[in-house]
Amino acid sequence: MTKEKLVEWAVRHGWTMDKYGHMQKTVKDAEGKDRELRLKLQATSVRREVRVHYDASQYKGPSNEWVRVGGGYYKDAWLTPEDRLSFKRVTEVTDAGS
Repeated sequence: MTKEKLVEWAVRHGWTMDKYGHMQKTVKDAEGKDRELRLKLQATSVRREVRVHYDASQYKGPSNEWVRVGGGYYKDAWLTPEDRLSFKRVTEVTDAGS
């Protein structure tokens, strides 16, 4: 898959491009709360991220951060028959000591 094909897919599914060239979307989670998602588009890869809100603590004030929850290289991205974005997974494990 190319970056352009991924952007076409994202736009079809309601994602919008932000001022930095990344795709963003707000969805409802299982509890009915808004959840902000982002596809961070880079030159050769894409990262799936979710915005996490932290309350203030005695050490740090409140903050919002993007946390990576997945992603991969464009060459490893594909669309499932249900038109969902997926990435190839490496399942082979080798023992270098053998």
